[in-house]
Parts: sequence; structure tokens; C-alpha cells
Amino acid sequence: MLSFLKWSFAIYLFQGLIYVYADTVKNNSVLALAQRVPVYYPIEIRSYTEGLAKQEAAYAASTSNVQQDLAYPGESIALDKTADRPDIFIIALDSWRSDMLQTHTSPHIAKFSENSVQFQQHFSGGNATRHGIFSLFYGLPGSYWRAVLSARKEPVLMSVLKERGYDMAVFSS
Repeated sequence: MLSFLKWSFAIYLFQGLIYVYADTVKNNSVLALAQRVPVYYPIEIRSYTEGLAKQEAAYAASTSNVQQDLAYPGESIALDKTADRPDIFIIALDSWRSDMLQTHTSPHIAKFSENSVQFQQHFSGGNATRHGIFSLFYGLPGSYWRAVLSARKEPVLMSVLKERGYDMAVFSS
């Protein structure tokens, strides 16, 4: 068993080094291939050496072939135009444990939640804010974030809400 773990760690380290090297020299074929592996979170080095804007531009170029393969959404949504339009208010708190929704820790949100629908079985699509919020709205793993960003695809949820005439706003701090 120990031998298996050593080999697994060695292979994991080796593939990580390959990705870091490809990221450093901007080898787009390796970067694009990594985007096709679901739930793969690469080790990125360039973001530490270059600005975020340069990194995003390079990845947008490297995922151009991925955008062509992106089949999102898988199916169109049929809306019932006569159905009620309930108010929708999404509260997303980064790095916040759900068991902290109590009157003594967050009284206003706890009071608001008493008459609200709560989704108790939601799991984040990644260990970073961008992946968690992405998976919440798109229903896809966080590893698809760059491909969707490059393709400039809107979440189906937002398209449907716009079609139903909802007003939308984002409030952040």
C-alpha cells in the first residue's frame, strides 16, 4: 500500500510539474488539454509572475478550441409563461459555514431564512470563490470556468430569469 501511495504521489507531482512548465512557457496544447479533464485544478505559476490580466488573455487564447467543444447548455429550457414569478434572493457568503446560520451569529439572515427556501445539499464546485460561485449558477464543475469565460456563455438561470422579466442586481462587499 505504501508503494502505491508513493507512486501516486510521484505521478501527481510529475503531472503538476508538466502543467507548471507548460503554463510558464505558454504551451497552449497542454493548457487546452488540461481544460478538458473534469475536476482538474491545475497548479498555476504564471499568475504569480505576471498580472492577472495577462494570465486571463493567455488562457482565453489557449482555450479557443475548448470553446468550440463546449456544449452548454445541453438542452433548452421550456418556460411556463403563466406560472407565478416568485421573488428570488440569493445570499452567497464565501468561507462561511452553514451551521453559523443562527440568531446569535447572524440574526438578520437567520430571520430572513425562516420564511425562505434553503438548499441544504449544495456542495461547492471548487475550493476557490470563482469556482464555487460559477458552479452555483452554471451547475458545472469549477474546472469548466475558463472555457465558459472564453466562450462568453451566460448561465441558463440568468437567461431564463431575464426572459421572465426579472430585474437583477449584485451587491458585494
